[in-house]
Amino acid sequence: MVARAKLRISLIVVVLITLASTSYAQIPDSVIDDIREMYRSLEFDEARSRLEKLISNSDDIGPDVLIPAHLLLGLIEYTTHFPSKARTNFYSALSLDESATLDEFDASPKIVEFFEEVKTEFQANKDLNPSFES
Repeated sequence: MVARAKLRISLIVVVLITLASTSYAQIPDSVIDDIREMYRSLEFDEARSRLEKLISNSDDIGPDVLIPAHLLLGLIEYTTHFPSKARTNFYSALSLDESATLDEFDASPKIVEFFEEVKTEFQANKDLNPSFES
């Protein structure tokens, strides 16, 4: 009976550890969609604030949220004349997914060109130093 209880506790511990190590906080898609609408409505300060808060909890969320968050923040930073901050956010998105792309509906041709330059630079740095991360 004691052995059975120990086995049951051990199994529960294993399940809990597995769940804790593989799960991210569930952020609804609507959060990114809402922030994207703020960007489209030129509400850059509020969108930036929400994205920065979301990204600051990056240990708790997965790449499916972080990638669009960094891309959106990059768009906002470039649009508001902070290209170095845009570059940093684009690098962060690319470090999570090298094939990340901008939605051309949200990005002007000038921003798309800048993003492609950053992507080329990112790839060149990665090729020079395979352990390179942003």
